[in-house]
Amino acid sequence: CGIYCIDRIENVDKYKSASCLYHIDKMQIFSLYIIKGLYMDVTFMILATLVAVEHIYIMCLETIFTKSETTARTFNMEVEELSRPSVSTLLKNQGVYNLLLAVLILIAVWVTNDLFWTRCFLSYVALVAIYGGITSSPTIILKQGAPALVALIYSFVLL
Repeated sequence: CGIYCIDRIENVDKYKSASCLYHIDKMQIFSLYIIKGLYMDVTFMILATLVAVEHIYIMCLETIFTKSETTARTFNMEVEELSRPSVSTLLKNQGVYNLLLAVLILIAVWVTNDLFWTRCFLSYVALVAIYGGITSSPTIILKQGAPALVALIYSFVLL
């Protein structure tokens, strides 16, 4: 039985059956989660949530406040350029992607509490920020990539 029959702390009762050779209590399961690196602590959850909140903010700029001064300043564009229908449509489309990414991060952190998928989504954010820094503006690496990289580093070094 051991580690392999443990899928979630909530399901501990089903593992107290005859198929398991020894009794596993909730504290032992919690310890196994920490040892195997399957546990997210509150600090990491907050860091990952901040990345998601940043992407919700970006979505708002791109989708809701497309033609605002703040959006123009953030993306280093003129308001007139943002008012063009083709640019506005592209920004709104990109905003939907940013919202989806934020939702997926929040689900991985707060619903499934899945360290693997949280790391995957944060890695995606970091890689896209690096790509944006190379192709668009180097400040994207700091503005979007740094929070994700901090969370990733924390998850690999301190968890």
